[in-house]
Amino acid sequence: MKRLIVILAAGAFVGSLLAARIGSAPTGDDVSGVRPLFRHRQTTREVDIDIKPWSNPNPINLKSEGVIAVAVLTTSTFDATQVDPDTVTFAGATPIRWVLEDVGVSPEVPDGEPLPPDGDLDMLFFFDKQDLNVVQGQTTAMLKGRTLDGQPFWGEDTIKVLGGEEADPVADGPWGF
Repeated sequence: MKRLIVILAAGAFVGSLLAARIGSAPTGDDVSGVRPLFRHRQTTREVDIDIKPWSNPNPINLKSEGVIAVAVLTTSTFDATQVDPDTVTFAGATPIRWVLEDVGVSPEVPDGEPLPPDGDLDMLFFFDKQDLNVVQGQTTAMLKGRTLDGQPFWGEDTIKVLGGEEADPVADGPWGF
C-alpha cells in the first residue's frame, strides 16, 4: 500500500503544500519524489503611476531619443519609497536611473489654481525611450516591480504613441527630455 505524505515546505515556496507518493517518509533535506500539490500565490497589488508627470495624454514619440519619466506614487495605501528599483520594468524596459521626489499633486486644489505637490515622496524612474516596447495605437503602458519586502505590484497609465512625426514640445510636457 502506498502512503500519502503531506509536508509544509519552507524556503522558496513558503506556505506550499507538497505531496509525495513514496514508500517511506523522506528524511532530512531529501524530498525526492515530492511534487507540488498546491502553491500559495502572492497577490499582486495595483498601485498608482503617472507616466510623464504633469502631462496628459502622455505622448511617446517612437522615433525620438531621450528618456521618459514614470512615477510610482505614494498614496494612503502604498509607500513608493519601499519600491525595489532593481525589480522595476516599464513597457519591457529597465530604468536607467531613479530618484525620490514629490511629483504627486494634491487633489484639493480650487479650479484655476496651480497644482501644488501633495507632500509625499514618490519614486520617479527614467527609461530610455528606445528601449520601450510600445507600438502605434497602443493606449496604455504598464510598470511592474516588487517592494523591498518582495511584494509584487503593477500600475498602468494612458499613453499616446506618436509614430515618428516631430515631437510637440508643449504636448511632451516637462518630463519629455
